[in-house]
Amino acid sequence: MHDMWRWMGNLSMWLWPIAVAAIIVLVILLVGRSESRGADGGDEQERKALDILMERYARGEIDDEEFDRRRRKLQE
Repeated sequence: MHDMWRWMGNLSMWLWPIAVAAIIVLVILLVGRSESRGADGGDEQERKALDILMERYARGEIDDEEFDRRRRKLQE
């Protein structure tokens, strides 16, 4: 019985550092993934803004000059 507890103690000495390292790697991966989504989200927002601008132009709410000026500003 005493040998079993010693074996469990030795096992836990190896598992804790591995578990902590795995958690650190997981956090780094999740942070990296969320940052890359943020970059893609910016492109998506730009596309939505351009779609709205084209809809306003199609409805006649803005003229050619205003459309070109705003489109250039969005694409900067």
